[in-house]
Amino acid sequence: MDLLRHPDVRVLQLVNATGSPVASLSREAQERWTPRLDQPMSLQVIAMVQRQASQVTGEYADKLRTDRWELPVVEVRVG
Repeated sequence: MDLLRHPDVRVLQLVNATGSPVASLSREAQERWTPRLDQPMSLQVIAMVQRQASQVTGEYADKLRTDRWELPVVEVRVG
């Protein structure tokens, strides 16, 4: 796994060994991790969390484009 900013996409993404995106970081996470991109790090997906639209309330509920999705839980070791 690697964390990079793809030239065609302005968001920071978690990509697998073949360079395919696995997840895009939130705006807040991008602000936190962008300054650390030059540091050596290892990333490992340690779990996947499945979410369903029925679990979402409030302002985000109207913006959903799918009924179900998965989120990776990633362990990051810097240094």
